[in-house]
Amino acid sequence: MILIVIILLILFFFINKKENYTSNYLHFDDKMKLNVIIPIRNREKDLYNITNVLEKIFEKQDIDARYIIIEQEKGKKFNKGKISNAAFLISRKDNFSDNYLFNDVDLWPNKASVINYRKKTSNSFIHPYGHKHCLGGFFMTDKSCFEKINGYSNNYWGWGGEDVDLQNRANAHRVFIDRKNFMDRGHKDIRDDISSQTINSNKNLSNQIYKKNKLELYKKNPSSVHSDGLSTCKYNIVSQQNYKNNPKMKRILISI
Repeated sequence: MILIVIILLILFFFINKKENYTSNYLHFDDKMKLNVIIPIRNREKDLYNITNVLEKIFEKQDIDARYIIIEQEKGKKFNKGKISNAAFLISRKDNFSDNYLFNDVDLWPNKASVINYRKKTSNSFIHPYGHKHCLGGFFMTDKSCFEKINGYSNNYWGWGGEDVDLQNRANAHRVFIDRKNFMDRGHKDIRDDISSQTINSNKNLSNQIYKKNKLELYKKNPSSVHSDGLSTCKYNIVSQQNYKNNPKMKRILISI
């Protein structure tokens, strides 16, 4: 009898050790609500995959998520910051939740135990993956925090720059960036299509100059972020439909 008890205890310990992370997030007294903002341009396969993966993870972590998949009309350079601002403003009208996940379309965990999406923020950003010099990749925050820094700048056209600017805004307003469990780009636990990214040296140089000038401006006058961002984001909704016939996944095309 004693031997059987010992064997059962060993099995119990082994199972819990194997699923030590996931088991912490499977049973909750309340279901967390989460807004998920995914900016997209020409990444249909990634969009299909990330929504599949996140839905499975959120089910395991007992999260009720609503998605805004936001894209802009063709004809202008991609402006991730501005369309993300637009998505935030659209989501705010529903008053579904104060919790937000901003996620690039081509990045997601390889398994449910990698990221705890239930962590709630208070005047902070949780940045689990990306580069430490910017708030890119994906991050979580809350409504009041994103409003405090007036969201993204609307003035970064083309790829890059807006994520560095977002971090500069956070630093200028002394908003804490939580990287306690941070993973650098390329980490094995995150699916990341790094090879698809190209860098134009001339554009990168101009972005660096612009970043430096804006950072000095924010340091001297933190309130200057309010001249460019959520408060000045203008857009028009061109079309809206349910993605995958799911009413919780809104795919919205805007003109900016």
